Amino acid sequence: MNPMCEQLAAFVDGELTPEQAQAFSVHLADCAECQAGLEDQVQVSLAVQAAGDAHAAHQRPQATP
Repeated sequence: MNPMCEQLAAFVDGELTPEQAQAFSVHLADCAECQAGLEDQVQVSLAVQAAGDAHAAHQRPQATP
């Protein structure tokens, strides 16, 4: 595995600097392994975000009518 491949999750989550993201985009264009894992990583990131949102909504006090 190319060391650049280890940045896939950080790329999807927007955690790379603009320069790192640009370099990863170039890498992604030619890396079949990262291309194959991209959709899975996006799905994982969306699931984590949804779980966090659900947890935050559950923690808010409920309004009483």
